[in-house]
Amino acid sequence: MLDDIHHIDVIRGPGSAIYGLGAISMVIDIHTENANTFQGSKVTTKVGAFEEFVSFEYKHGTMLDEDTGLYLYGGISDYAGADRHDSPQIYGFSDITRWGRPIRRGKPVSYDYTRDRKSWRGLPKLKFHAELTKENLDLWARYTRGGEHFTSNEDIVTASRGGYNPPSYQYLQRGVGYQQFTAYGKYHHVLTDTLSADYVFSYDLLDTEIGLHRGDRGTGGYKSWREDEYLTRVLAKWVPNDRHSVAVGFENSTENFGLRSPGFPHERPYITSNTTRWSTNTTSLFGEYQFSVNPKWTMFFGMRADRSTYSDEIYSPRAAAVYTPTDKDTLKFMFSRSARPGFAQRIRNYYKDEGNYAKPEVLEGFEFRYERQHSKKLSFAGSLFFNKIDIIGWDAGVGENMLGQEKTWGLEFEAAYTSKRLEVTASHGYTDLMSFKLDSPDYIGNIVTTKPYGYGDDLSNWSNQISKVYAKYKVNEKLSVNSSLIIYWGFPGLEDMTRYQATDPDLSHVYYKYGLMDYGYDKPFSRNIYLNLGLAYKASKNLNIRVNGHNLLGLFDRDLNKRNYLGRATYRIQAPAISVAVEYRF
Repeated sequence: MLDDIHHIDVIRGPGSAIYGLGAISMVIDIHTENANTFQGSKVTTKVGAFEEFVSFEYKHGTMLDEDTGLYLYGGISDYAGADRHDSPQIYGFSDITRWGRPIRRGKPVSYDYTRDRKSWRGLPKLKFHAELTKENLDLWARYTRGGEHFTSNEDIVTASRGGYNPPSYQYLQRGVGYQQFTAYGKYHHVLTDTLSADYVFSYDLLDTEIGLHRGDRGTGGYKSWREDEYLTRVLAKWVPNDRHSVAVGFENSTENFGLRSPGFPHERPYITSNTTRWSTNTTSLFGEYQFSVNPKWTMFFGMRADRSTYSDEIYSPRAAAVYTPTDKDTLKFMFSRSARPGFAQRIRNYYKDEGNYAKPEVLEGFEFRYERQHSKKLSFAGSLFFNKIDIIGWDAGVGENMLGQEKTWGLEFEAAYTSKRLEVTASHGYTDLMSFKLDSPDYIGNIVTTKPYGYGDDLSNWSNQISKVYAKYKVNEKLSVNSSLIIYWGFPGLEDMTRYQATDPDLSHVYYKYGLMDYGYDKPFSRNIYLNLGLAYKASKNLNIRVNGHNLLGLFDRDLNKRNYLGRATYRIQAPAISVAVEYRF
């Protein structure tokens, strides 16, 4: 259900200086429609086969008078997903399930399990949005409900893992669901010709539910978390002339925890994680200065400072220089620092137990980027980047903790061609792990990389090289063809991880007897390739029809469509599928 989206901005690199805590590596900024961008009514229906779904969307925008607009959107989707025949799960080893069914390396498992991407509890996904705009005032409210089931990996299934009561396969269904309500208000106040201010207030309720099967360490049912946030922001902008512009802001966020979950339909939460009420308060100051030195040089300087109840001051600076030696060429030099505190519960417990503030995850990024608009139709871009991150990890015994320091560098290349009929964009990215230093040299449970243990020098859950191509061709005024191709060229770090877990003396007693992988089987670490093709037909002024094929290479080699499990030699196939969409505007 995407018909309420007007456009999406992707902001490269660390973005905390502008977008706040947590914008550590990039920002995907989604802008929805309103009465200023959409007027009239539109109905969109979609249906999918093999990965099965049906959805319905309706939106309406109208100007009530010259300055007042109303926008309404509603969407509902029944997502059944793909069954195990179209989307099989495949293990990198042979074993036997706890209920006596065989598992054969490289073959789809023979027992039943949840459909891939099936909606949470089988409930329809919902999305509603209402927005009122009046001159400089913008008010909107939004409700969404979503989530999906997912299949348990081998540590829950295999008999050799032991330690739990053997479950029946019916209880292998795990998953996550959520519902969220947001109310937002913004007023743009024009003070003078050069000075303005934006006042924002919002309320956000996020209710998250996790389903646990009954064999998972003796627990069962559902756990739920509720978080309520009240946010206030004031942002002043001053543009005295064409060379200088300044923005300064203040923000305060209060988050409340421990409130009872509203509960999903049909069943109340079995377990409520937070039994006592508590809250945190975060105060932030931020600003940015833009200086046009001359027609060829522009400088940007930004800073954000955050102080929370259970964390120390966190600073997120940003600096950039943009040089345009010609009308066609642009060079950018960028430095940013972003921070992300740990989970609120964890840093609160750490403060109460240790009397100190927990360290945040901090990323410092340097990037040099060159862009060339070679002609009206053709453009190129290339980037060289370096990242240093103090990374938070996860350990099953102690929970979240500061894992160590990671350094990476990489290259990215992009090209775009646009003509009257043809549009093509292509990119390739390369990432290399330079070093990884553990805070505790004796720590053996990290799943980020095995480099500290002498097994390879790659990230465990990332493809070093990724290529993407998108193409659209306009056959005539009514018919167009589009396609996309994404290639993950291999996962050597994942292979290092599984071999390390199976052979290292410190871990072999834990992993090897569990059959984490069989030697000589390397399909889980090979390339993933996803190919999509689509046809769009404009039947009339108001009627559009689209037919899309998804993950089509799986029709010839299903392993090209695999999705890897985190740190595992197990994967599930993304089903080749087809979808049809009909749009009518009136």
